[in-house]
Amino acid sequence: MATDHARLFTRFAAVGGIFYIAAVLLNAYAIDVAGFDSTISSLVVLGVLFIAKYQVYRMTDIVNPGFWRYCLVNILITLAASLIIGYLVKSGLLNGTLATATALAFFFVLRYVVLFMTRVIRNPA
Repeated sequence: MATDHARLFTRFAAVGGIFYIAAVLLNAYAIDVAGFDSTISSLVVLGVLFIAKYQVYRMTDIVNPGFWRYCLVNILITLAASLIIGYLVKSGLLNGTLATATALAFFFVLRYVVLFMTRVIRNPA
């Protein structure tokens, strides 16, 4: 079972990693190059990507059907991440690229745990 769970987490991490890179690049461009508000940009970028990521998770059989549970967890985590990104940028602690990378890395494991606990991620057993 541990091996199955590790394999599932690896697939979850691979898909998440691709979307992580896309989020950092898109947010860095929107905030640091185009000059958009960091909180609004984060909400738009992360919001659009979480719907696309759900479709990829479904196609790769990582998550169970249950879009609304997936949405609830991701909306709360996306909102928290966006607020933290906005705070880090507006307070001058980090630029958009580093703020996005830091916040998304922090919330990645939390997202996996919450999705698994709410049975959105399928049980590997």
